[in-house]
Amino acid sequence: MSRQPYVRPVSRTTWYLRNGRYRIYMLREVTCLLVGFYSALLLCALAALAAGPESWDGFLCLAAERDHDRGARSRPALFPVLPDLRLVQAGAQGHARAAR
Repeated sequence: MSRQPYVRPVSRTTWYLRNGRYRIYMLREVTCLLVGFYSALLLCALAALAAGPESWDGFLCLAAERDHDRGARSRPALFPVLPDLRLVQAGAQGHARAAR
């Protein structure tokens, strides 16, 4: 006769809430979503930068959520990474000047 193995009951959705170490682990793992979003945003920025100045200006207006025609802020900014994008732009302009 063999006994059934003991399987401890574990909630499928809230198992990480019972232990502080598990909560920290899950918080650390969730940050990959933020890194993925930021990477996708930078790829879109590089594609807009490669497409030309008009496309880059349009991307900056979209990122800052400004009206392209008026330049006035219409909604709160969704992407607070404009300083990073401006560094990318400055680096690309410096690279273009050095290539001439």
